[in-house]
Order: sequence, then structure tokens, then C-alpha cells
Amino acid sequence: QLRLTGTCLIWNVPNQAGLTVERYVIPTAVAQPVPASRDLPRGGYRIDASSARNWAAFAVDQGFTETHTWYRFVGTTIPAEQIQVIRFPHPLYKDDGQSPVAASAVWTDTAEGIDKAQHGQMNNGATMSGIVTAPDDIEVSEAELDRTRLKFNKEFTGPDNAGKAFFATGGTKWQAISTTPRDMAYELSRPQYRDMLLAVHGTPAIAAGISEGGSYAAFVASMRQFIIVTVQPDLNLLAEEDTE
Repeated sequence: QLRLTGTCLIWNVPNQAGLTVERYVIPTAVAQPVPASRDLPRGGYRIDASSARNWAAFAVDQGFTETHTWYRFVGTTIPAEQIQVIRFPHPLYKDDGQSPVAASAVWTDTAEGIDKAQHGQMNNGATMSGIVTAPDDIEVSEAELDRTRLKFNKEFTGPDNAGKAFFATGGTKWQAISTTPRDMAYELSRPQYRDMLLAVHGTPAIAAGISEGGSYAAFVASMRQFIIVTVQPDLNLLAEEDTE
């Protein structure tokens, strides 16, 4: 939750003596702040009932029998004094957090746009995208152009028709006008944005399952850097909040 939304809400469930006996992480997307009132002097968080998609209980030989802990507080309001709030600081709003996901939203949108552009070009672009020009001494009606266009699109557009040959009668000319996938340089832009997004999350490529060449020592060093630079600081933040 901290990495996804910039905020982590922990419900410290007290017993009758006021001591914490259970702890649960509440998804921030379903926790709505509630202002202070007579029943809630410090306010609280109401848990959206729509987050309860189903209920299930399982029994196994070892006695682990229930999964209903989340559903105990769906639709209820938890007092603010029972909620521990941990945040990555937001640069503008002091009562909210900002996550790496939000900070890199433009990069993420651009990377998705590259994928959509490549997918759209593959599905909609003719392999020989261009203009067919008939000889000057031939008059072509709109109906004939429509029939020709439909036939051409059926036979030449889309990935299934890649590599087909185009045949024309004498005098007909072909002029290429579209940008080819090679000119779009997808092979360069995709790794660039992939590495940018990995860097935002402090994750080396090898930790994300992306194959990298190198020795075992290089692998261990990369993973060790991941722990020191990314994982341990998050653990330190959580520990400091618990200590406070």
C-alpha cells in the first residue's frame, strides 16, 4: 500500500484493556475519512462496503479455518485513534502521501501509449501502407474506389497479411507514405521507459525477472543493492513509525 498509494493504513485492534492484540493493513482505496463527531471525537475511517466481494472460510487438517478477518470491519467506521497512518511525504498536500506510482504517472502513460501505438499499427496498418495512383487516362468512380479500398484492406491490412505481395496493372503506381515499425524505433523506446519506471521503484532489472548477462557475483551485488537502497529504507520507515 505504501508503494502503490503513498499511504499505509494499519488498524491496531485493541482489547478491552486498550492494548493492541491484532493488526491489519487496510487498503487506502476503500478507507474514507470521517470527520470528528460525538461518537468519534478524533474522527475515523469508514471502510467501503463495496470492497467485500465475497466471503470464504476454509478448514484444513492443521486447524487454519478462517479468512473472514477482512470482512469483520467492511462497512463499519474505525476510530482514528486505532488507525496508524504511514506516508511517503507529498510535495504539496501535507495530509496525504505520494507514491512512486503517482510520481511516475506520465512515464507510465507514455509507456502504455507506446504499446498501444505498436498494437494499433500492427492491427490497422497495411504492410505496404501508401497511395495507389491509377493512370491518368482512366476515370475511376467513387463506387469503384470503395470496392477497391475494401478489397485492399481485406487482403493487405493486419498482422495476418504481413508479407503478402501487391500486384498492379500497367500504369498503376505505388507510393509509400506511412512510418514503418523500424522507423518508429519501438525496440529503443520500450527499454528506455522500462528502465525509467524500474528506477522510480528502485528495482534493478534482474530483480524484475529481466534476464541480464553477467557472473553470479554481479547478480548477488545487484540484489544486495536492491535490498540496501530500496527494501531496507522502507522497512526502516515502518519500524520508526511503530517505535513512535
